[in-house]
Amino acid sequence: MIEDFINKLSTYYSDFPNVENMYSDSFKESEITKNNLRLYLKKMYELKPEYLIVGEAPGYKGCRWSGIPFTSERNLKENNFFGLDNGFKIRNPENPESESSATIVWDCLDKLRVKPLIWNAFPFHPHKEGETNSNRAPTSKELKMGKFILEELIKIFNIEQTHIIPVGKKAEKNLKEYKILTCLRHPSHGGKYEFAKGMERIFNVPSSQNCL
Repeated sequence: MIEDFINKLSTYYSDFPNVENMYSDSFKESEITKNNLRLYLKKMYELKPEYLIVGEAPGYKGCRWSGIPFTSERNLKENNFFGLDNGFKIRNPENPESESSATIVWDCLDKLRVKPLIWNAFPFHPHKEGETNSNRAPTSKELKMGKFILEELIKIFNIEQTHIIPVGKKAEKNLKEYKILTCLRHPSHGGKYEFAKGMERIFNVPSSQNCL
């Protein structure tokens, strides 16, 4: 199931302008991104996560290179959940890319000792025209396409609709047809505190395990 899912991602053709499919063979680091996503999804499948956190889209410093949503190369190298010794790969182990949102998310997950599945409403990297090292919000058409891919992932992991948690307004809007109970503030642009408190509330952890 997971291999089929990744194959579909890698061969997905889209006529959306200013979008990188980092799992496509045409992307220069696709072997790395596909390898990492494969290892991550297989590991999560064994853990049988009850919750799914859905962000908006891959960032150019994070998922674009790691292949895993809300995850940077630095996370892959330094976080014990991943690790280069466990088969995860990055472009340059001596100089891993870091992303603030990824750092906030994984710091919080580690402190809460929870491992929800993580995905994006749009799974590919949307960028400004002519600037691949940039981010932009996904369009409504891109989000509509991303929903079909998200639904397949939900089926693979058998996630209940009430356990799907959007992060940010775009993701929340895209998931309005689901039985969403709550939405998290995106951790970027000063949203760290609200994101952390939202995570603590959702997972109902003791105060000794809070995010902050």
